[in-house]
Amino acid sequence: MLGSVSGELGLRKFLEGAGHTLVVTSDKDGPNSVFEKELPDAEVVISQPFWPAYMTKERFDKAKKLKLVITAGIGSDHTDRKAETVGVSLSKQMCAKPVSAAIWRHDDVAPHWDKLILRSFARVGGDRRLYQEGPVAGMRPPPELIGLYTDGGSLPQGSAMFCGTLAVHGGIAAADTFEMELEDPVLRRIIRHSYTIATLPIEG
Repeated sequence: MLGSVSGELGLRKFLEGAGHTLVVTSDKDGPNSVFEKELPDAEVVISQPFWPAYMTKERFDKAKKLKLVITAGIGSDHTDRKAETVGVSLSKQMCAKPVSAAIWRHDDVAPHWDKLILRSFARVGGDRRLYQEGPVAGMRPPPELIGLYTDGGSLPQGSAMFCGTLAVHGGIAAADTFEMELEDPVLRRIIRHSYTIATLPIEG
């Protein structure tokens, strides 16, 4: 199995205990990258959007042993509230976007899209509270958003788009850890992801 460091997801002990090899990398794609060197022998690839590499046709052709590719499904579109006073685009670029290491094919969920449930939790200290919850029907469907963004066209291969969010319970608030999940009650599966916030000191 080949993937990024953040895609390891605590899998190493489980996989190596079953006799598999897990290779993770923190370097970006490139001709001499770990990803490119390991790809020909990989049976499973965990590839998040933008990291470590997009699975293009050329890479599929190179990965003769490949059986499964897992890519991202949910994420957090961070913003810096103070930076928003300068510019929204600037605020969205202040830090990387945490994304999950699993994805569902849109074609598999399109027939019951409105039944998917988006949910998040905020952890502050030892307290875990429901932060958001509701059906994705409250947001525009991906094909509509893509059409609006591209003026009726389509996104290039390997693109990722954040499709919106839901209203929060109790107002916007900071947290130590943020958890998110996307539930498919029809096919009975859930994508989960979480991240921890490290607050930097204010200098000057």
